[in-house]
Amino acid sequence: MPCVEACPRNVFASKRGSTAHSGQDRLPGRNAAFIRDRCNGQMRADLRGAGASGGSVLYCRRCEFTCPAG
Repeated sequence: MPCVEACPRNVFASKRGSTAHSGQDRLPGRNAAFIRDRCNGQMRADLRGAGASGGSVLYCRRCEFTCPAG
């Protein structure tokens, strides 16, 4: 899937925990499996980058923008 491959931190590389308890594993086109710590690390890096330049925070959203489901 293009959304999974677009992540610069490779957060979709492996599953952590189970999504069965929340029912997310039954949603169409979604496995809800990503490594949240890696994603949070990218968001912290985005914040630091904005602080250094004094501009707005532009969070990485490559997985969302490349997903054909929207």
